[in-house]
Amino acid sequence: MAIAQQTSILLLDEPTTYLDPPHQVEILQLVRRLNKETGMTIVMVLHDITLASLYADRLIGLKDGHPIFATQVGERLRAESIEELFNMRVHAIDHPTADRSIIVPRT
Repeated sequence: MAIAQQTSILLLDEPTTYLDPPHQVEILQLVRRLNKETGMTIVMVLHDITLASLYADRLIGLKDGHPIFATQVGERLRAESIEELFNMRVHAIDHPTADRSIIVPRT
């Protein structure tokens, strides 16, 4: 509906929830293509930090309604930011093929 209306901003709340991984990736690739081909601004809520890191140009971490961190285009996630956001220990490691971070819980 929003695409047919040619809106300049699309708001998505957890568009990948309850989807298996191939369908999550399919949705995020579609959203990215929509952004690149139309110039549409897309604001999306995702709880999967690694998927957000792989598909978003910018990330904002919110906790109790307040920003904990905000990345710039091309900036990698830092473990310290995610640890503060979720109150858990994590590793932020380099993705093997993308210039992005993968977030992995510490065991």
